[in-house]
Amino acid sequence: MFCAERIVTRRHVIAAGGTLLLAGCARRREPERRVAIARAPAYGQDLYDRMYRVLTELGTSARGKRVVLKPNLVEFDAASAINTHPVFVHAALEAFRRLGAADVRIAEGPGHRRITLDLADAAGF
Repeated sequence: MFCAERIVTRRHVIAAGGTLLLAGCARRREPERRVAIARAPAYGQDLYDRMYRVLTELGTSARGKRVVLKPNLVEFDAASAINTHPVFVHAALEAFRRLGAADVRIAEGPGHRRITLDLADAAGF
């Protein structure tokens, strides 16, 4: 016997396809990202201690891991602060070493300057 309610129409197929498409686009729940902002009065030993303390308080797990720091070198101008300060990057490097990182590297690929090492040298790295 023929039943009209059981017929699959184009509308049903399109609706089901749209539902599947949207389900495929559903995002996985990302883990909560933790961010810290801390004042450092100078680029001295206190910055090194503070960096380690902040990473520890955030529960940063680096033991046995490889860490890459990207200092965001753009240009160099001795009269202004365009780049991440080299002491800040070094403090982060040392903090990750103290946290047991197997390897800590600094990686950069500035878009404006083609010779990264020249820019890093001029910026004090």
